[in-house]
Amino acid sequence: MLDCLEMNSDFLILKLRRNRRVLTLTTAVILSVWCISLTFVVRERMLTAATIEQVEAVNQATIPLLYVLLFFMSILLGGYIGYFNWHRRKELLLQAERERVALMNMLTHQLASPVSILKWWSEIAEEEIGKDHAQLFKELQEPVETLDVLIADLREAQDVQAGTVKYTPKHASLRSVVEYIITDYAPRFERKNIQIEVECEDALEVQMDESLVSGIIRELLDNAIDYSPENSTVFIHAFRKKRHVIVSVRDEGCGIPKEDLKHVFEKFTRGHDAQKHKPISTGLGLYIVKGIVEQMGGDIQIHSEVGKGTDVSFALPVR
Repeated sequence: MLDCLEMNSDFLILKLRRNRRVLTLTTAVILSVWCISLTFVVRERMLTAATIEQVEAVNQATIPLLYVLLFFMSILLGGYIGYFNWHRRKELLLQAERERVALMNMLTHQLASPVSILKWWSEIAEEEIGKDHAQLFKELQEPVETLDVLIADLREAQDVQAGTVKYTPKHASLRSVVEYIITDYAPRFERKNIQIEVECEDALEVQMDESLVSGIIRELLDNAIDYSPENSTVFIHAFRKKRHVIVSVRDEGCGIPKEDLKHVFEKFTRGHDAQKHKPISTGLGLYIVKGIVEQMGGDIQIHSEVGKGTDVSFALPVR
């Protein structure tokens, strides 16, 4: 009911705005036509029973005025037509964006429930049947987890685009956050025999949202691990520079081609060779990271060279 009232109110407001623009244009045209008609009437009356000298004087006085009025009238009409077309295009884009947001919300909501049910029942079935079919349940759970990640990424991307990311800063140690993440990621580093080198200043006590900053670092580490070869090294450097805290994650992986580098922060974007190293990905990770960093008042940069690796660093203001 409330949605219907809101849609009706939006429609009425849009209709009133259109009527106001039409009224403004009509008034302007009527005034312009009235001025031109009045000039013609005055000119004709002045030419009645006038001598040749008077006719020439009237023509010299009125014809330039008519040209000026016609010039301003054409500018008025052309400008208004251009404005109307631009405003109409803007309204269509806003309407398309509202429909896109509604569709994304509906999709994520409708997909989340069945995926959760599938995940829940697969876990129950695995416990009931036992370990004899562990590989079967692993193959069943992998696509379910992929869908779960996709839904989470879509929700985060939607929050980033809408500017509704919840940011709750509190006093915390950036070094503690980094150390906790490294401990959590140790098994993944071991599986590919990747060495991790951390250089983090001790006195990095800042106001930040630990959950968001942790998510940013984890996303950068995920990419570094996925795109790095075995027996390579990943470097994490965290330090303070003036009124900013800078965190850098660098790998010795395949690197990103120059033609792809300028698009890495766009939605659903993946490099030409990304499929070889990370077959399953939404292409939303760096878009979400960039959006969160910017909403926290920071900045993010990426430098990469094919065959040598990638360095992603973000800076957050010290509050």
